[in-house]
Amino acid sequence: MVLGKVVSVEGGFSVGWPPPPEEVPPTVEELRVSALAQRDRLLSLATARMAPYQDAVDLDAATDQERTTLRAWKLHRVELNRIEQQSGFPVQVEWPPSPDAISALS
Repeated sequence: MVLGKVVSVEGGFSVGWPPPPEEVPPTVEELRVSALAQRDRLLSLATARMAPYQDAVDLDAATDQERTTLRAWKLHRVELNRIEQQSGFPVQVEWPPSPDAISALS
């Protein structure tokens, strides 16, 4: 019996809802585009978080903690920029934790 169509049956007919469409997994290209878009969003966020620390360094007004934090954000951006080099990319991406997330765990 095919749902959603009138089907001849002995003594009558039956009408039903069509089955839900099968979920189609994303293609590798779609995964790549999605991962790179996420990377770009995270790079923008990291750049925004770094700006005040970079200003303090540029003005020779940074504390040791601010220098350390700036370095952590710069390393984070490098790691984000290298996600395409991961062996599972783009099917499996291991996103590096942000310095904010790491400090929240401490």
